Amino acid sequence: MLKSKPEILFHYTNFVALEGILLGKGIRLCCANEMNDKLEMMHFIQMLEMAVLKRCETENRKDLISSAKTIFNEERNERKNEVVYLVSFTEWEDDAAQWERYGNGGYGVSVAFDYNALEIIRADDYLMCNEIYYGKNADSHQLVDDIYDVLKGKFPTTHNFDKKEAVFDNAWGCAASFKNPSFMSEREYRVLTLPTWKGKRFDKLGDLQTVTVPSQIKKCLYFDWKKRCREKHIPIATLIKRIVVGPKSPQNIEDLREWLRNNGLGELSGCVVKSESSLR
Repeated sequence: MLKSKPEILFHYTNFVALEGILLGKGIRLCCANEMNDKLEMMHFIQMLEMAVLKRCETENRKDLISSAKTIFNEERNERKNEVVYLVSFTEWEDDAAQWERYGNGGYGVSVAFDYNALEIIRADDYLMCNEIYYGKNADSHQLVDDIYDVLKGKFPTTHNFDKKEAVFDNAWGCAASFKNPSFMSEREYRVLTLPTWKGKRFDKLGDLQTVTVPSQIKKCLYFDWKKRCREKHIPIATLIKRIVVGPKSPQNIEDLREWLRNNGLGELSGCVVKSESSLR
């Protein structure tokens, strides 16, 4: 049975980032290799290689094992600087673990986004909105069939790829939506770009921006959600359903509502609430 899509996705952050989202350049997408899973995209590629090697053993084609290892090593080396840019959301509402890890230790905020509205506004910038999958292996993934076909020189492959590069383009695209099972409890979704290839980006988010965050100076991309809402005639309050003040934050609710009204976002003032999490 297929899992139903969530109605709401939550983005836990701090008040500085909230100001940037609401009044600044928009939602910030960071490079995948700066995420909390240090392997990040390589986790799926490693699982995929192990699954292909297992297929070679099962099909009694041990003669293909050396070629498989060579191809994966070549692709990893050629694509080692190719990344995606992403921003993370979760299905968890007012969750203690999310507050601690991503919501400034409970002193930040959580912004609730309508999933369907987010799906509409992300499309014109060539962004994906993907559920994250947490797997211990990739044995049943369809790319195993296609890479096995590549090793045998069979084109088009089982799923109609006509060349090796297209198969591995797809593999790197899938890789950004897989994480180590140790992160399974996060129930993460991502809005993300397609992977870069030979330094070329395939999104419409404009130039990379250099930003300063508490831990470093880094480059990122900005998703101008307000512009897309205007173009799609989606009211801001349709996209942003709640702004939840963290359980440890001293932020006065009425002051935050007044700040929203004073900055032209009065339609969001009624959606500001205080966390009910037991995190103290």
